[in-house]
Amino acid sequence: MIFIDKIRDKPRVKRINLNSPKFKCLGSHLKFIHLTDLHISDFGSREKNLVCQVNEEKPDAILITGDMVVNYQNDFSACIQTLQRLKACYGLFLVFGNADHTFYPVQHFYDFVSALQAINVYILNNENVKLKINNKSLYIVGVDDPFFQFDNFDKAMRGVPFEKPIILLAHSPDILFPRTDALVINLLDSVFEKPYHKQWGWADSTYFSPEDGDVFFQNDGIHTFRIQSRQDGVFLDTILLSPYDEIDEMLKTGKFSQIDCLLRTQEMLGKYKDLVAIPASSVDINRLRGKWKKQRDPSTLFNVRLDDLPPTRKWQFQPLTKPQNYFEADFFARKQTKYHVWARMKACTGNPKNDSIFIQFSDSIDTNGQKRFRFGIPACSKHRINDVDLILTGHTHGGQIRIPFYGPFDTMTSIGKDFDAGLYRVENSTLYVSPGVGYSSFPVRLFCPPEITLFTISS
Repeated sequence: MIFIDKIRDKPRVKRINLNSPKFKCLGSHLKFIHLTDLHISDFGSREKNLVCQVNEEKPDAILITGDMVVNYQNDFSACIQTLQRLKACYGLFLVFGNADHTFYPVQHFYDFVSALQAINVYILNNENVKLKINNKSLYIVGVDDPFFQFDNFDKAMRGVPFEKPIILLAHSPDILFPRTDALVINLLDSVFEKPYHKQWGWADSTYFSPEDGDVFFQNDGIHTFRIQSRQDGVFLDTILLSPYDEIDEMLKTGKFSQIDCLLRTQEMLGKYKDLVAIPASSVDINRLRGKWKKQRDPSTLFNVRLDDLPPTRKWQFQPLTKPQNYFEADFFARKQTKYHVWARMKACTGNPKNDSIFIQFSDSIDTNGQKRFRFGIPACSKHRINDVDLILTGHTHGGQIRIPFYGPFDTMTSIGKDFDAGLYRVENSTLYVSPGVGYSSFPVRLFCPPEITLFTISS
C-alpha cells in the first residue's frame, strides 16, 4: 500500500556522528543541529514542536541553510517567532535561500534582515565567523543562495585557513555546480502585475538580485551577446541596452507602451542615438543553437520572435560554460558607457516557470573594470571548495515526493539527482543534503519525511 504522509507536526531527528580528525580536536560530544527549508507561514503546532525538539537536544550551535519563509509572501513574523525560541550555546547561524529573496517590494527583505539581526542570529551572507571552542578554532562559512546565483565562495572564505575545521552553509547543492558568469533575467520577477509573464513585458535583472543590471564594455565597436536557455519555454522579442536614465525610468515604472512605440519610430530613436536595440528579426538563423528557433509572430514589435521550445521538465537552472541551447548576435556599443540591460519576452503557455534567460557578452566589464558576464568565465573560482570539511545544504526537499527504486521526481537543481538527499563524500569534503522541514507547493511528502539533522562530534 502506498502511504502518503501529510506534513507531520513532528519531524524525525536524524543523528550523524562526525569522525573527522579536524573536528575531533574541538572535543567530544559537540552537537550541531542543521535545519533547512522551514517555509514558515504561521506559528502553529508544527513550529512549536520543532522548537521543543531542537531545544531538547541542547545543541551547541544551530545551522540553518535558507528558505525560512514561504515564497512570495511578505509576512515573516511567524518565522521570527520560531527562530527566537531556538536555543544554542554558540547561537544560530544562517544563510538565505531563494524563497527568502522573494519579498516584494525589496524593502521587505531588508526588514526581514533587520528582524533577524534584532534576535541576534548570525547572518552569513558570503562571509564567515570564527568560533572558539575549547581553545580551538572552528570556522562557519556561509554563502548567499546558489540557486539564484547569489553565492560568492571566494568572498565567503576570505581569511579562513584551510587547515582549520570548516563548515560551509549553502542553501542548495548547486554550490558544487561549475557554472559560468551571467546576468539572469526572470520575467516572472517583474515588479508589475504577474500577467506579464503571460503577455509581452520588459524585465531586467534587478529584482531578487544583488546585481544592478548594468554593464560596461572594454572597447568601442562591435560586441557579441549570447543568450542561454534557463527555464525552457520562453518567447523572446527584443534585447535593449539603455544608457539613458529616462528610458530606464519608463521601463521601471511600467510604461511599456511608450517604449514599444519608441522602438518602432525612427524619429524618436534619433533622440536616443546610443540606445542599443536588438530585435529577434536581426538575429542570423545560422547563429541559433540547440532548441532556439525563429518564428513569425505579429504580436511582437518587429513580427518575429525567438523561442527555445519545446519546454521540458529538465530545466537548466545554472548558466553553462559550454551550453547546448543558446544564440548569439552582434551589436555596436561604446567604451565605458553604462548600459542597463532589458529583455522583452513572455512565457510559453503562461507557465511562470518558463520565464527566464541568461545573458552574456564578449567584452563586458563591471563598474570597477573587472570582467563580468562573459562567455565561458566561471562565476567564481570556488578554489578548494572540496577541501571544506562539512558542507550543509537543503533546497531539494529530498524531492518531497519519492518513488521506491526510482527516487525523487524533481530536485529543482542543475546538479540533478546526484545529490538529492543524504550524506555524500565529495573529494575531501563531506556533503549533507537535508530533505528539510517544510514543503513547497503542496503540504504532502511521499516516502520523504521532514527532518532535523543532529551532528555529533565523537571522540
